[in-house]
Amino acid sequence: MTRKGPETRKDTAVAARLEVERNASSWANEVYMTFTVTLTGIEPDGRMGTLPYDDPVYTGPDAYITRDLYSYLRVTAQTDRTHAQEGRGAYAWNVGLYGTVTSRTAGPLYRLLERVDRRVAKVNGLAGEPVTFGQYATRVLTALGVEAAYIPLSEAARERTGRIWRLEPVAEAGRWLDDQDRAFQREAKGEAA
Repeated sequence: MTRKGPETRKDTAVAARLEVERNASSWANEVYMTFTVTLTGIEPDGRMGTLPYDDPVYTGPDAYITRDLYSYLRVTAQTDRTHAQEGRGAYAWNVGLYGTVTSRTAGPLYRLLERVDRRVAKVNGLAGEPVTFGQYATRVLTALGVEAAYIPLSEAARERTGRIWRLEPVAEAGRWLDDQDRAFQREAKGEAA
């Protein structure tokens, strides 16, 4: 017997949400930064919303997975003071999964990751390997069909506008990620001097 799931929302566009987290490791006396790109929805008025989802997946008695597979994806990288002082940017670039993956979602997620890998490899074959994490993230997001990104505003802009995010094209997201990486490198080099 097939059960009808909740209504689907295919009218919402998908955007990236960029975050940078600065951490300190007491055991290694190291400061490091983690870059995380998650996917979210864009409401018709431009506000950040929930992801659109396709047909719900039946997972058990009256239980459905109603969030899109994109909600499992994270594009990540990290950097640390040592790399930054040497002028090397973010490393450990990765597109991977976050959250609990069930036997019902594992197959579709694997196929999605394979598709992303093929598309990024195709672009790399034409344009060369990405040099920065921003370039890598832009290629992954483009492979996923994402065209826009929510970029956090500076503290001054938040106070002035009352907003936290600005919605920009994906190419601007890559530039913003690289700007954050370069700022961290400048800061680390200043500490070393």
